[in-house]
Amino acid sequence: DGGLVQAKQLIDAGTLDQKSAKVVSRALAEALENAGQGIAVDRELVDEVINGLVRSGSPWDGSKLKGDWRVLYTMNSVPLWEKFSKVIPATQNKVTADFDLETGRVFFQVEILGSNLVLLGFGRFEE
Repeated sequence: DGGLVQAKQLIDAGTLDQKSAKVVSRALAEALENAGQGIAVDRELVDEVINGLVRSGSPWDGSKLKGDWRVLYTMNSVPLWEKFSKVIPATQNKVTADFDLETGRVFFQVEILGSNLVLLGFGRFEE
């Protein structure tokens, strides 16, 4: 979590420039990838870094959301599929999300026990 601590310090300093924003983005991406691989991350710290980026007004390119994405993390809670994988650790759980930029809607597909159990869901997102 050393990279996340540094990322939070950069955000808290209030002077995110292009170089420091890349450092923050790399640290956050590494933490989210770790979470997706089942490696423990400090969820509170990850949430703080994400919220700090939002508050800072850091630019992002929404067009890169188009298409299917593998969901590695959700803010403010441990997702159900992650809880389930701890109960039955040998399962291959997979979550994907498809973002519709025009409507602000997201479609989720959750595979639990491989493709033996598939849950579908819808939600909303905003910039």
